[in-house]
Amino acid sequence: MEEVKKDNHEEVKKRFDKFRDNGQIEMVTFHQNYAYEDFIEGIRPVLKNNQSKKGQRQEVEYELSQGIFKEISKRAEEKKAENYVLIIDEINRGNIAKIFGELITLIEESRRLGETEETRVTLPYSGDAEKPFGVPNNLYIIGTMNTADRSIALLDTALRRRFEFKEMMPNSSQIKRDIEGVNIKDLLEAMNKRIRVLLDREHQIGHTYFFGVKDMKLLEKTFQTKIIPLLQEYFYDNWEKIDLVLNQNGFINGKSIDKLVDSDRFKKSDLIDKQEKIYEILPENDKGWNDPKSYINIYEGSNDAQSQEQNESGNEE
Repeated sequence: MEEVKKDNHEEVKKRFDKFRDNGQIEMVTFHQNYAYEDFIEGIRPVLKNNQSKKGQRQEVEYELSQGIFKEISKRAEEKKAENYVLIIDEINRGNIAKIFGELITLIEESRRLGETEETRVTLPYSGDAEKPFGVPNNLYIIGTMNTADRSIALLDTALRRRFEFKEMMPNSSQIKRDIEGVNIKDLLEAMNKRIRVLLDREHQIGHTYFFGVKDMKLLEKTFQTKIIPLLQEYFYDNWEKIDLVLNQNGFINGKSIDKLVDSDRFKKSDLIDKQEKIYEILPENDKGWNDPKSYINIYEGSNDAQSQEQNESGNEE
């Protein structure tokens, strides 16, 4: 772990690709329709071509198919001197009981192959009682999930007992890149300080949004298509808060109703809140998006947000 922390993203990515090409790393994403048959094994229909007098025709046959977990487990068992890793993205989005089945017990550390309570089971589809299935102790399972996603249920208790949990907060040290005088590290830190004050710590913007952002054009696109839409979702289109996160740098413009409405009768209506503002995003082709000063303004004065956060923390104590 310490070796990974010291290396930059590019070096870690090279090692990751090497192990993946060797078959030592596999990745899968859980979703609501993902099942045991996809993960462990199952019976799948396949089309077979048969020649006949009338020409070629296709028939449906069924065959036993191995899932990604069983495949990498077999590889790990064959080469016990090497470590293998299965990465499960969005692990909390899958139906754990449906996906793991009886194997939820086998992934426990003490029940792995070679451990004191080694456990094997006969899988229901293959039914190989002579060589029951077990999980090798050199196979590591890494699950990732976004704790800010409130649209899903709490993590399955059986799974929670079998994993160690490590919080991975945004790491701005991974993006020290300078783009035409814009310090991306300071930019991200300033926005996240304000998000913690206005919302909570779990909705901070991840540093991976800025991976691959190497010039002003890419920075502009990232804000237009990723950062601002994300803030819209976080704050339910509360543009005043979104504007505060951006330190009122000019990307969001608020206009009073008096300036937008040209009818006196409309202005005098009791249904109109004359103090309210209508907010609009800067037009996509506006030169402000390509101006380094617009981004520098986001983190200039970020100490104000930090002081406010510290004051609120002191009041809570």
